[in-house]
Amino acid sequence: MNKLNITLEVFLLPSELEEAEDMGVNVKLEDCILVPHVFYSIDYIRPLADNKYCQISSGGDLFSVNESFQSVTSKINERLTFLYN
Repeated sequence: MNKLNITLEVFLLPSELEEAEDMGVNVKLEDCILVPHVFYSIDYIRPLADNKYCQISSGGDLFSVNESFQSVTSKINERLTFLYN
């Protein structure tokens, strides 16, 4: 299997908000920190609530990404086209 090697910004929950989330408080994505993450393989992608963001499953972990479903699938298709040419 070819490695995708796609870098996307993912939402990271700050440590002070982890405790709040553990207690059942809903944390908004806008309150999280954006960090770049390299995806070498992607199991599936699904859009989140308002199609502004999407969620990616990779290696059994879920990542909320700061891009739309359409934008991420477009990047994947471009990368796969490049790999196979």
